Amino acid sequence: MIRYLTRDQVETVKWDYCVSNAHNSMVYGLSWYLDIMADNWAALVLGDYEAVMPLPFRTKYGFRYLYQPPFTQQFGIFSGTEITNQRVGNFIAQIPSQYRYADINLNKECVSYTWKEKLMLRNNFILEMNSSYEVLRNNFSANCKMNIKRTERAEALPMRYGKLDDVRLVIDLFSEHQVKYSDRFTALDYEKLIALVEHCSKHKDVDMIGAYDPEGNVCAASVLLKHKQRRISIFSGSNQLARKEKTMFFLFDHFIREHAGQDVILDFSGSNDPGLAKFYGGFASANEQYPKLKYNRLPWPLNLLKK
Repeated sequence: MIRYLTRDQVETVKWDYCVSNAHNSMVYGLSWYLDIMADNWAALVLGDYEAVMPLPFRTKYGFRYLYQPPFTQQFGIFSGTEITNQRVGNFIAQIPSQYRYADINLNKECVSYTWKEKLMLRNNFILEMNSSYEVLRNNFSANCKMNIKRTERAEALPMRYGKLDDVRLVIDLFSEHQVKYSDRFTALDYEKLIALVEHCSKHKDVDMIGAYDPEGNVCAASVLLKHKQRRISIFSGSNQLARKEKTMFFLFDHFIREHAGQDVILDFSGSNDPGLAKFYGGFASANEQYPKLKYNRLPWPLNLLKK
């Protein structure tokens, strides 16, 4: 039987055991991650936490709706056993009717499920780094290799690879220089990101990598969370110089050098954006697609506002 539980009814230890030991375990589904990043969340639980599904939600105009919190990519069902299409359907059918609208991402195990309303596929690129660096680099695209060499040959503007200890530097790079996406995150979103990184830093579960210009200023950076084998790039930023010099290629190439030959997966966390997809794919990463679940059962005329 699948039960609907509010956050205070969730048995946190059992929940985290289920998510941590699921064959499709993802950091986004852990209770502490949800507590930090989601405004509110409830849950669907099968039996004695044999399988679980988080339901992050907000309330607007008196209606509850499911949404994808910032700096999270996938939710859906987490289970230690096979996630069949029937199980996906059973869970979705148990989403309470009070959630009149949904725009959430499921995980890759739900990719073959056929939803009667709207189920779109999204891209996520991953690179298994258990081969030598020479083997990995040999598989990079010609464009990727060219841009890495471009940075390596820039004698007049040598870049240095290093670590960061303050996520605010990455936030500044993004918010000040990526004007096209400046409205993607709010001040509260950034506060949550800072809290998330501080939590992960205490447990040594985060890497913040950066490329520094000759004056020692960080010009490109990325925040990577550690969860089991995965190193998940949840947020990156770069300034004008870095974009001109294609420094992100340099940054991720050095990270791959660091971890080559290890049983580690680089999870780029996206993307359906053609430019980013080309960038991630250039490192010979595999596309591990996942579905977006979207429905609109709001009353008229509110349903028109969310079309």
